[in-house]
Amino acid sequence: FSSDHEMPWVSISPDRGNAAGTYTVSIAMEVNKTGEDRLEEIIITCNEEDMIIGIYQDGAGTSGCADDVFVSDGDVYIAGKEWHYGTLWKNVVAQPLTDRSDDGRAFSVYVSGDDVYVAGIENRCAVLWENGVRQRLTDGSTMVWIESVFVSGSDVFVSGEEYNEEDKY
Repeated sequence: FSSDHEMPWVSISPDRGNAAGTYTVSIAMEVNKTGEDRLEEIIITCNEEDMIIGIYQDGAGTSGCADDVFVSDGDVYIAGKEWHYGTLWKNVVAQPLTDRSDDGRAFSVYVSGDDVYVAGIENRCAVLWENGVRQRLTDGSTMVWIESVFVSGSDVFVSGEEYNEEDKY
């Protein structure tokens, strides 16, 4: 895949790859200070097949980032944050995971059948959302975040980091 189109308000990393395998693509957006809505398309080509990811940003000055992309049955899921709130986008439509009073971020998304799993952090707690339903995996006494989620059959696996008071991970 490659990104040859210049997008001054959207950055994608990595912007190309030529080996078979799995890629994790991060998408970041600059704050929209134009007052106008913006729309950009990222086209990823693999084996002569295109996957199009639409990036929409309203003109109200929202900021956010995308941390993970998952495609299932033609639907594109993006995990990230909008302002300081964990958000899942399905086909460019934002679905807030936190209730706007909780600081959070979604780092990973995985789709298995009809179930959508999102892993992240909310108020210092490791969180797994299954179909939008929050399950806190820690109590918030130390900062823990989940950076990856994977499903195999009925087993759900997560991995992440814990930060303790002695500045150790």
